[in-house]
Amino acid sequence: MLSELRTSKLSPHKYYELYMRAFDEMRKLEMFFKDESRHGVLVVDLYELVHHAGNILPRL
Repeated sequence: MLSELRTSKLSPHKYYELYMRAFDEMRKLEMFFKDESRHGVLVVDLYELVHHAGNILPRL
């Protein structure tokens, strides 16, 4: 499905499905950040870790 994003082959139904999956994952990410901040980890530190990790997907 991700390869279809660069073409016009993505149907409205599949686009909506992808949209919902992305936002579900973003909710999980938000919960992760909240949990980490409760444990004293700064978001700035997490940001720096991501930028130095080679196996992370590029920023959108």
